[in-house]
Amino acid sequence: MWDEIKKVVVVVILTFLIWSLAYMALEESITQSGTLDISPQTAPDLFVIFVNKSRPQRIKITLKGPKAKITDLQKKLESSDPKQREGLDFYFDALTEDKGRPGTYEIELLALLKKSPKIKELGV
Repeated sequence: MWDEIKKVVVVVILTFLIWSLAYMALEESITQSGTLDISPQTAPDLFVIFVNKSRPQRIKITLKGPKAKITDLQKKLESSDPKQREGLDFYFDALTEDKGRPGTYEIELLALLKKSPKIKELGV
């Protein structure tokens, strides 16, 4: 009797894990416009510009993630309530990106976005 109960419990747990992983594996993507600008928190003695580009720089972003997170993001992006509306605005800080010395640098946008607190907060 005890062996049968253990088998049922193991089967239920495994079934739950499999369904959970399958649900999380469902990925959806969304392409949206966003902006990249220089962080307002950049050190005042550091001069940072985008060469031959306007500020803020408009970028197209394709975000992938769980369907629930993408749906939440779409609701935030399309919300008519300004308090709930989410914008895809990202900031470049030369010091945190180890580009605080004089020179011209290329920004690796994908790496910058992956490290972004906003992307981590959105969960995509």
